[in-house]
Amino acid sequence: MSQYRFSLQKAVSRGKGQSAVAKAAYNAREQLHDERKDQFTRDYGKPTKNSDGKDDILFTGIFLDTKLNPPEWAKERSQMWNAQVASEKRKDAREAQEIIVNLPWELTQKQREYMLTDFCREVTRGTRRIADANMHKAPKHGDDRNIHAHILLTVREIGQDGSTGKRLEVTPEQLDNWKEKWAARGARELRKAAFSLEADRWAVGHLTKEKQCDAALKRLDLEHAATLTGPATKHLGPEAAAMERNGKGSDRSDIRREDLGAGQEMVKLKRELALIEKQILTEILAMQREPRGLRQSEMTPHAIARPVTAHAPVEKAATDAERLAARAKIDLSKYRPERKGQQDQERTVSQKPPDRDRER
Repeated sequence: MSQYRFSLQKAVSRGKGQSAVAKAAYNAREQLHDERKDQFTRDYGKPTKNSDGKDDILFTGIFLDTKLNPPEWAKERSQMWNAQVASEKRKDAREAQEIIVNLPWELTQKQREYMLTDFCREVTRGTRRIADANMHKAPKHGDDRNIHAHILLTVREIGQDGSTGKRLEVTPEQLDNWKEKWAARGARELRKAAFSLEADRWAVGHLTKEKQCDAALKRLDLEHAATLTGPATKHLGPEAAAMERNGKGSDRSDIRREDLGAGQEMVKLKRELALIEKQILTEILAMQREPRGLRQSEMTPHAIARPVTAHAPVEKAATDAERLAARAKIDLSKYRPERKGQQDQERTVSQKPPDRDRER
């Protein structure tokens, strides 16, 4: 299935020699003129060893709130980003902010475009922020399901005479809100396309791995829960990935292989533990549905001939479930129903003997 991703990248920094114009040209697979440097960027539309150039682009668009009456030149990529860069005077200025998101490969291209455009309109609504979005195909040397999009955001408001407005910061609260909206938008599209399981997993993709695992266990999605308990792997990076493709090993790739091996073993153990827990839960639910009498599987001639109390089968099944749980080291307290008044009865222990006992 598609893997949820919403990653806020480090800001495009002039102090690190980066340029928002060059970044926009790369994302759009174009060649733009950088007015600050008075030179053209590299022509990213030409095919390379690792890219199909212009053919990498599945969708491109510039999004801004038209209700705020933005200038017409703000809809043109080169003019807009050059205006954004010109408004920054510091040598170490931040010129742009980028977000990278994954899109479900199970959806059609039109559905992915609707998903991306709706989100970009939500990000820019009510502000003078501009979003430059470009959807890319999966890289040549990688998973062919890795359809993703680069959303390059302006860091200042766009005015009629240029990007001279106030700085637009991305707060942690705003980032969490965007992540949640991306999860909800993707889950809705997947559910409309009849991918219910994928929608359930995508809907909680913005949460921590622990919370995702808890949600998977609640819906008895044991396979997905097991994969969420493995150790996190480190990104190889472009240099290590290139060495790996050319048959040359690297320390980072060796470490990653070791982590993947350990992770697969952990996933196997967690899957077995989850199956045991499911078996115990099924047994306890069966006990709750049949509190009296013997279950059909226990109705042997010997059991019928022997008189038993009403609660004996339940106690025997509970003992077996507890013994199995103890062997698997599973806490059954979360599955036991609370009996009304049980805690009150345990607390009604007499602290002093009756008066007549004291008189004696």
